This record gives sequence, structure tokens and C-alpha cells, in this order.
Amino acid sequence: MNERAVSDTAFVESLKSLIDAYFQTKMKSMVLTQQVETAPQSRLALGLALTMDQACEYVGGVSRPSFYSNVLPRVESFRIGRRRFVLRSELDKYIEMSSHGY
Repeated sequence: MNERAVSDTAFVESLKSLIDAYFQTKMKSMVLTQQVETAPQSRLALGLALTMDQACEYVGGVSRPSFYSNVLPRVESFRIGRRRFVLRSELDKYIEMSSHGY
């Protein structure tokens, strides 16, 4: 084998390893993105009563201050210890009423 063929082979092998590394990184990134996107939905599917963070996410990802000032006064909530919860059905009613302009 001549010197050029050896350098071409080495170049091809290094290029293959770079492409493999790129696709491995890309696949890991896609898996992490899917996990992040599905995490809130899986948490919301756990129960009928939602924590404040879950309720904020449920009504469209509003901030806690916006939720406390705009949504919470219009829905019934309850406390267990120091934690406040809102029933999902209450939020569904609120969303339905808001979409009709009430």
C-alpha cells in the first residue's frame, strides 16, 4: 500500500468516528428533549388534584404570580398541611368559561 492510500484510509476512519459521535450526541439530545416534553404531562396524569405548579402548567404554563392573581380567585382550592391543591375539574370549568368569555 502506498502512503496516499494509508492516509485516505485513516481519513475515512476518522470521518466515520466523527459521524458516529455526532449521531450518538444527536440521539441523546432527542431522547432528553422527549423526556422533558413528556414530563409535565405524565405528572399531570397522576391525580385529580393538582399542586400549584401542576395547575400553572395545566392552564397553559402561566407563571405562579399570574395563576395566583387571575385563576386562583375564580376556582375552588383546598389545603393539605401547607400545600394548596386545585381539582382538575375546577380548572377545566375555568378554561371552559374563559374560552366563552364569561
